[in-house]
Amino acid sequence: VALLILVKDKSKSGQAEIYYHDIGDYLSREEKLARLKEYVHIGKVSWKRIIPNKAHDWINQRNEDFETFPTIGTKQHVVNEGVLFKLYCRGLMTCRDAWVYNFSQVELEGNVRCMINEFNRHVELVNSGYITQRNVEFQINNDPKKIAWSGDLKIALLKGIPHTFEDAGRVMPSIYRPFIKMWVYLSRVFNNSIYHLPKIFPEPDIENVVITVKAPGSSKEFSTLVVNHIPDLHFLGDVQIFPLYKYEKYEELTDDKSKWEDVLNNHLAGKIITAPSGNRYVRYENITDWALKEYRKHYGEDVTKEDIFYYVYGLLHSFEYRERYRNDLKKMLPRIPFVSSVEDFWAFSNAGRKLADLHLNYET
Repeated sequence: VALLILVKDKSKSGQAEIYYHDIGDYLSREEKLARLKEYVHIGKVSWKRIIPNKAHDWINQRNEDFETFPTIGTKQHVVNEGVLFKLYCRGLMTCRDAWVYNFSQVELEGNVRCMINEFNRHVELVNSGYITQRNVEFQINNDPKKIAWSGDLKIALLKGIPHTFEDAGRVMPSIYRPFIKMWVYLSRVFNNSIYHLPKIFPEPDIENVVITVKAPGSSKEFSTLVVNHIPDLHFLGDVQIFPLYKYEKYEELTDDKSKWEDVLNNHLAGKIITAPSGNRYVRYENITDWALKEYRKHYGEDVTKEDIFYYVYGLLHSFEYRERYRNDLKKMLPRIPFVSSVEDFWAFSNAGRKLADLHLNYET
C-alpha cells in the first residue's frame, strides 16, 4: 500500500522528480496511521530522491553487475552464448492435487480411475450432443468428490475422446514439498501443464537431478533445493527447474531421418539408456557446450559439465551471493558469475556436491 502525491508545477520543465519515504515494514494498521499523524504535513517528511534505473526500478534496485553474468537459462529457441542450461521448465501444475497426488500408490490409482470414469461419463454426453461448447459450464457435474474441472480439462472433454488409466498417463514418484515425497499421476490430459517434464523424468527408474529455484516475482526470499523426482509447481513457491540431463525417446529420434546425426553425435557426448520398461532413451547432458568451453578456459581442462552443475548449486547457496543480488533474484532468474580463482571454483563445486548428497539422501 502506498500514498501517491502528484504535484503539477507549470514552471517545471523536463521529466518529473520522484521522492520516496518508507514508513517501515510489518506495521499494524494502527501503527501506520499513528506514524502518518506524527508527520503532521508532507513538509515534515524526510523524503529521499529516487532515480529509476534502466530497468525502471524505483526501489529495491538491481545490481548492475548482475546482468553481465551468464544466465542460468533462456526461453529462446536457439541457445547461444551466455547460457548455462539448454532446457528448463516450471514444476508440475496439476490443478487437481487432491486427485493426482497421494502417499499411497494404491489409493492414488483408485482416485484417478474414479476421476477418469467420471470424465468418460461426460464424454458420452458430449458425443450424444447433450453437452456442447455453448452449455458445458452448466451441464458438467461440479461435485468435487467426483472430479475437479479446470479450463484445460473442459477443452479435452469437448474433443469427445474417452481415456483409460493406462493410456492417459503414468504413476511417478514426486517431491510435493521440500522433503515430502508422494506419488503423482503424470498425464497430459489430467494434469493442467506438464511442460518439458517428460524429457526430464521420462520414466520412474530413469535417473536425473534437478536444481529447483524460486521463480521471479515471488514476494519471498530466494531459495533453491536439488531433487531427483518430479517437483510440484508450488514446491518452494512457484519453481523453475534446471536438470542435469534431458532425455529423448530413441525411437522417435531415429524415426526422423534428419535427427540420426544428433543420435550418432550423442554417442560421443552421452549414451543410450534402456529403461526397465524396455524403452530406450538418448540422454543428453543439459549444460551447454558454450558453458563447458568457458569454464575450461577459466578453470582447466579437467572441468566437466557435471562439475559446472554442482558449482551452480554451491554458488546459489552462498550467503554473500544471495545478499548482494537479493533484489535481482526477486525479479529475474539467477545469473552465475565466474569466481576469480581455480580454487574457488572447485570449492563451490565440491560444496554443491556435498549439499546435493545431503538434500537428496536425507532419509539415510
